[in-house]
Amino acid sequence: MYVKIGDKIHDSEYEPVMIILSEQEKNLIANMDPEANRFCVYPDEEEWTKDNYKKIKEWMILGKFKESLPKEKEDVGCNIV
Repeated sequence: MYVKIGDKIHDSEYEPVMIILSEQEKNLIANMDPEANRFCVYPDEEEWTKDNYKKIKEWMILGKFKESLPKEKEDVGCNIV
């Protein structure tokens, strides 16, 4: 599992990671598109939501980190709710 906080990605293979989910977040994850492999929460501020969520979509892209992912963990989609 990988967890991205700000611009740093944490890999559970090298350090423990934990996410604490609210009931709403558990429901959203349970109803994600089966092809999606990312779930993101972010501040409800115009900076993140303007231009059809452009900034948050860009932030969710792993960039060069993707090159180091095992084939089965490559990007197959994002869920933005």
